[in-house]
Amino acid sequence: MDDKPLSKISPIAVDKALKCAVETVKSIKCLRSGDLLMEVGSASQSRSLNKINNLAACPVTASPHRTLNTCKGVIRCRALIDCPKDKELKSQGVTDINILTKDDSGSRRNTNTLIITFHTASISKHIKIGYLRIPVELYIPNPLRCFNCQKFGHGQKTCTGREICAKRTGWTQRQSLQQQNEMPQLRR
Repeated sequence: MDDKPLSKISPIAVDKALKCAVETVKSIKCLRSGDLLMEVGSASQSRSLNKINNLAACPVTASPHRTLNTCKGVIRCRALIDCPKDKELKSQGVTDINILTKDDSGSRRNTNTLIITFHTASISKHIKIGYLRIPVELYIPNPLRCFNCQKFGHGQKTCTGREICAKRTGWTQRQSLQQQNEMPQLRR
């Protein structure tokens, strides 16, 4: 048997094999690594997809995506500043709680803002912690910025664009530093 990656096998053969195993799949994408990312419509389809060992005469390993099946929310509550992370939130779909901290004159202190990770594709509108009913907002992380080309959406290690100085548009970092060194400096 050939050990070809699944992305090298005919898409028609893969689609037929998936229809036999799972019936319908919402979407399939081929990733850069050669893996296939599949979205299904129900939990039962996901369970049956995770049990597949062989697809179109090719051995496969299926597993849930580690980040696409979770979401993050933000809650703010002063009563939770010094409370320990509680296990009782697992029944509400919470898998992780991070308390944001603030640097206060050399020492770190907890703030009233907590980032909560849910094991669902969407966040709940409210969460119940003890006797409190706290509204949950969607967590929006800071955008990924490239410090080479100054664009958003990728990092410096994967950048294919040309180098641009962050302070002076249209200049490279080297040109900007050379210009600074050539400028006369006033002294008193």
